[in-house]
Amino acid sequence: MDQSPSPDAPPPPDPDRVAKVAVRVLVAVFAAALVAAVVVGVLVLRG
Repeated sequence: MDQSPSPDAPPPPDPDRVAKVAVRVLVAVFAAALVAAVVVGVLVLRG
């Protein structure tokens, strides 16, 4: 298994699309962290 790119490899994605995906991932991670913080806070307050 060599790591050389195959001849029919897709072209590299454009930076604009990469930026959109990165922003979407950051928003998803932030939302997940926010939900986790709220859940932990509720558990601590009730605990």
